[in-house]
Amino acid sequence: MENIYRIELKQHSGSPCIPIVAPGEKVEKGQLLAVPQNLGANIHSSVKGKAKTVTDDYIEIYPEENQPATFVPIKETTNILKAIEEAGIVGMGGAGFPTHIKLAVDLKGGTVIANGVECGPLLSHNVKQMEEDPEAIYRGLLYAMQITNASREYIAIKAKNKRARSYGVGNKRQEDRNQNHA
Repeated sequence: MENIYRIELKQHSGSPCIPIVAPGEKVEKGQLLAVPQNLGANIHSSVKGKAKTVTDDYIEIYPEENQPATFVPIKETTNILKAIEEAGIVGMGGAGFPTHIKLAVDLKGGTVIANGVECGPLLSHNVKQMEEDPEAIYRGLLYAMQITNASREYIAIKAKNKRARSYGVGNKRQEDRNQNHA
């Protein structure tokens, strides 16, 4: 039995993406495989191998046995919003809404809110991310503020998530504010 890696072409809100690879084509890890036709996000390969089947719904890839640690980088740009679009970044919620569309707005000094509330009873990935890597959350929030021209930011965290609130993202934000006022 051969190992086949299947990549769905609808991993986000909107229509399935249009494949830009053909059956039999060699595929590199990180290579752009499909592009949105309307609302959607770019889809990249997470494996190196050969495209086996390409349909309107998915791409099947025979992965090489030895996978490289390196990957094809996205197109270089100095525009953060274009980099987000090129990378195919979508929200971590159930809808997978394309982040570049969400951030393509001028808030004219308004407010950006990072929603880490997790309303589903079994969800815990946002809180885990805030607890384990608060710097990444905070850095992303600063990028969102820069892109949208916001002057304020809030991070929504449930009161019961004390660890995330006490020394996670909120603590990092306070440290930076204290440095800026010193």
